[in-house]
Amino acid sequence: MSAELKLLLFAPCEKVIIGNEGDNTASLISILQGFEIAKDESGTAPISWHGFSLWENDFSNHAYRTRFELLAPTGDLIFHIELPLALEHGKRFLRQVVKAQGFPVKGWGVHTVKLFLKTDDGDFVERASFPIPITKSDAPLAPPTQS
Repeated sequence: MSAELKLLLFAPCEKVIIGNEGDNTASLISILQGFEIAKDESGTAPISWHGFSLWENDFSNHAYRTRFELLAPTGDLIFHIELPLALEHGKRFLRQVVKAQGFPVKGWGVHTVKLFLKTDDGDFVERASFPIPITKSDAPLAPPTQS
């Protein structure tokens, strides 16, 4: 049996900080566990967010690609992005960070972020999913402030 790239962590979050003091660690800030949107807000929630994945290197010669998907509560695909996952042969851990501006809301309910992995010329295989419930607030949007 050949070695396999192992997913250690997958999470959507508001911010990812990568250490630059030689430790090269990753810190995830505010993991998205759902949020509330005012009932008269539409389209896209004004938040910046990241999809973060951490893998254990298999030290193989495989070519890997990841695919991040955001699905509506109906299961419809809202958007996706595909990226190569670069293997660094001297490093045990590999990480990938995908940044998105705005969170598209397609109805109230549980939106799902999914992560897929493709090995060489194979098919994408789902490796993780993360539910993000979006609820409607009855509070109206605040009026603009006067300067």
